[in-house]
Amino acid sequence: MVANRVRAALLLCLLGTGAASQADVIKPTHGAAIVARLWEQGADEVTFNIYRTGIRRVTLGTQRLPAKAVKQVQPDPDPYRSFWNKAATLANGSADDWQQLGAKAAKNKLRGLARLAFVEALVRDPAHAAASVALDAPGKKLLAADPRANAPLREQLAALLALPDFAARQAAYANLQPLGCDLPFAYLERAYRSRKEPKGRTDDRLLTLRGNEYRGVYTLFVPEAYDPMRATPLLVGLHGGGPGGKDGKRVVGSGSSAMNFYEDGAKQNGYLVVCPTALAAPWSSDVNDGFLLAVLDEVTMLFNVDRNRIYLTGHSMGGYGAWHYGVQYAHLWAAIAPMAGAGGDDLQKLRLTLTGVYLYHGANDEVVGADWDRRSAERMRGDNMDFVYAEIPDSGHGFPAEVNQEMWQFFASRRLAVAPGRAAKGRFAVSEESVSSFLDKPGKEEAMWFGALDKDPNVLDHDAAALLRCLRLGGGLARRTVAKLVALGDADVASKVAAVVTDQSVPADGRAFAADALGQLGDARTAKALQKGLGDPDLAVVAAAAFALGTVADADTPKRYEACLGDLKKRLDATMVGMHIDLPDYRAHLATVTRLAEGATKLADPACGKVLAQVAQVFLLPKFEVEFSERAGDDPAVPRRQLTGAVLAGCRALPGPAVKDVLEALASRDDLGVVAEAKELLAGAR
Repeated sequence: MVANRVRAALLLCLLGTGAASQADVIKPTHGAAIVARLWEQGADEVTFNIYRTGIRRVTLGTQRLPAKAVKQVQPDPDPYRSFWNKAATLANGSADDWQQLGAKAAKNKLRGLARLAFVEALVRDPAHAAASVALDAPGKKLLAADPRANAPLREQLAALLALPDFAARQAAYANLQPLGCDLPFAYLERAYRSRKEPKGRTDDRLLTLRGNEYRGVYTLFVPEAYDPMRATPLLVGLHGGGPGGKDGKRVVGSGSSAMNFYEDGAKQNGYLVVCPTALAAPWSSDVNDGFLLAVLDEVTMLFNVDRNRIYLTGHSMGGYGAWHYGVQYAHLWAAIAPMAGAGGDDLQKLRLTLTGVYLYHGANDEVVGADWDRRSAERMRGDNMDFVYAEIPDSGHGFPAEVNQEMWQFFASRRLAVAPGRAAKGRFAVSEESVSSFLDKPGKEEAMWFGALDKDPNVLDHDAAALLRCLRLGGGLARRTVAKLVALGDADVASKVAAVVTDQSVPADGRAFAADALGQLGDARTAKALQKGLGDPDLAVVAAAAFALGTVADADTPKRYEACLGDLKKRLDATMVGMHIDLPDYRAHLATVTRLAEGATKLADPACGKVLAQVAQVFLLPKFEVEFSERAGDDPAVPRRQLTGAVLAGCRALPGPAVKDVLEALASRDDLGVVAEAKELLAGAR
């Protein structure tokens, strides 16, 4: 226990943005007390909202009492929320400020919070007498293990994490214990791995963990201030949308569209954010369950996440998802925030686990009616749960800025309630310390997908058999393996990779990455395998094989391209009704054809001029009626522009009669946006 607390101190979580009191107690001169959010207490009138929102344009639940009818207004009495609200204002506070906060926490018998505050006071002023006297023995160990207060430890940790050699890091680890640090070596190896991850936003990052089971992507935001030695809060955001494609098996909406809601707040509050793209719609589909957990497990392995500060939210379809997974995995979330969705019919788990709920809906929402959320809010109020309900009168199905801001404020003062067995008397109790995901015991899964923490990670790079096994697993692991296979310089490896391309037992993205590897290896003997890949049932494999053939080709490749385009036209027609097509189907097919056009250009065979003409005639020039969702941020012009650019680049590289016809068509079509470029190329051809 002491060791865990020492580690927790080293990983002191970010405090976040402060919030006003959430659940004040209005005591009338007559009648029962009212739990509400106080708005104003004037000489004549007291104004408050019984659903506890501070957004002033909310009318639902807003009440007024004459000042003379109010005996007392007690600020939010919850000591945990009060502590974190105050702590959030003291990021630049003095030692005295923190000592006073610690004294108040100690008075409320919140020993963990008091200890944290006294440590903060002594970090700022090591000679602060009152904080020093108040700090107990576990707290003194916390302080000794805090790099901010221990310069030698701080320097040694920085030096260790800068060492590229595994053996050197092992040797440096022995120097840490005498300095007061008892973190396991696995923790530091995770930190070393994590510090190499890119900061900022990464769209459509391919899932690695369990990538053979779940072929999915997520969008990730890592704040610039992220420190792999410090436990950081995590927000999980679920996107809106719905089923897409002619068969309804594709998904409208994406993690990247959801991230647009949360990126600014994450920058301001210092959170990690992960927004997965659903594998099926709605979010409650069975396949999304394991996928969401895999994403969560991956992020907590790769980043130092405070397990007591993981929050779940979502808008529209994501709001339904936040209700669904918020209840199903209530023991994981410090708080949830379903937005403009529905599904809060089972509140028992949330009530048992003390999970806070921030709930929003537009009163005039014509996409998802507000009735269900209103009933949920009333039930939470009746059960005196920890919640806020903000119903904006005129926001429709949107996500107003003030709601976004209040959601972040709500999260700032919520921590996970720990399960029975860790809490007194078998009841859930709010945690007082951060718990780093880097303290998790290393397991076989982590070793399999990201490398063993007790072995040199570079050893695998020279083992062809091991790399081929990684390629066959698919996902992000296969993607990372491609460069390592290419770097091997093994004359026999190309034929073994070629076998992966045509092996239907390998996940589709494993086959696609195998095709990518063949393109980089450039071994002409593998052209037949890639040509077989042009007929793969998965479009991503077709795209990768088509592009790779631009480097690995034989004389038969242009004809193979033409046959592939004929097959792709049949596949496209199968998804259409007349000239109408759903954007997910349209985007998938145009992305594949774009890669084929790029491969044909790279091949530089004059016969590929005919291939480009076929691409333009069948996939670019027809005016498709694309069905798309503006609410999901969809834009059918994007895949079309990408294909137009690929065709134009091909025309530039492959002059000839067939290409001239394509350029004349492009020059006559204002809607494609390349009239000037096409005319310029035509003039040059003359």
